[in-house]
Amino acid sequence: FTGGALTYVPAFSGLKTVGFPPPIGDVELYFTPHSEVVTLSRFIPGLREVTVRGSYHPEVMRALRVFHDLGLMDETPTPIEGRTATPRALLQAILARKPLHFGGITAYCLHVSVAGLRDGCPTTHRFTISHPADTGWSDLPQRTMTALCTSVGAQLLASAADLPRGVLAPEACLDPVPFVEGVAARGIIVERRTEQRHLQEHRRRRHV
Repeated sequence: FTGGALTYVPAFSGLKTVGFPPPIGDVELYFTPHSEVVTLSRFIPGLREVTVRGSYHPEVMRALRVFHDLGLMDETPTPIEGRTATPRALLQAILARKPLHFGGITAYCLHVSVAGLRDGCPTTHRFTISHPADTGWSDLPQRTMTALCTSVGAQLLASAADLPRGVLAPEACLDPVPFVEGVAARGIIVERRTEQRHLQEHRRRRHV
């Protein structure tokens, strides 16, 4: 969502390196299709840009890039030994026979950056949400991270006195403060930083 409108971008575009807490470190991220691009732009007036970037294990990203460059993720029907199938379907069938396994730990971390004007001054709020390294959440901690956040949201909805009607995104029906507090109370690490540039400095940079 850019310039106030939804747009489509090619796979592996929007490359950006972002630093995450240990043990993750710096990671190359790419534009990722996710619901926030649509819902945030719909339910929060005045937004001009919403982007979601993501990544998996470096080994997975390297493999996906090779598959993409070779056309193996194409969904165009292709004749293969007398039958018709898509390269993507063939790739899925091959990979399903031998699941990929990776050594070391798997960590899940979410970084949210919100930038705009507050009292006329450029302001950026940055949230980093992660889990303790010794949680013992198996090799897929995103399962527990997702489940905990969903549980907190469901409990807030159940205890709310007045809710809007209809099928809504979280930002349209949940107060973010008790949600973040509820997530942190369940062992998820939430870090917040705020940076604000003074109006005089902002004006000076604009003229430069």
